[in-house]
Amino acid sequence: MNARERTDLETLLGEFSRSLEQANRELLEELQGELRDLRARIAALEGQVGVARAESAALAQRVAELTETASGAPFVPAQTDPAVDRATEEIRERHQEVWDRLLAGDDPEEIARRTNRPLGEIQLIVRLLQPRNPAPGRQGR
Repeated sequence: MNARERTDLETLLGEFSRSLEQANRELLEELQGELRDLRARIAALEGQVGVARAESAALAQRVAELTETASGAPFVPAQTDPAVDRATEEIRERHQEVWDRLLAGDDPEEIARRTNRPLGEIQLIVRLLQPRNPAPGRQGR
């Protein structure tokens, strides 16, 4: 191999090496972005699990109330789970504006319009908040 061929080969290897480094950087950036997205999705799912647990506990409490009431036995409220109470309070704090509008008597459509949030999201929040602390309806407005 002569000097010219050796120089050409070194140039090609250098370009190839830079190309690989650039591809690796781009791949790393893409993977880091996906990792951030996955972490955000995990956090959202963990929040939804907490909400679901709180809702499940509230529904179980309501079923117990209805069952005891239907059987004629006096209703004695069951002890609440502190974790469920914390989760319910966290939901209420996270969605304070929705809760305030609900207590003011606004319906979900009006809350969605006023808060610029999707109606389905508002309906879910309302369902999560109402089992333990029903808000007044639109009566008297």
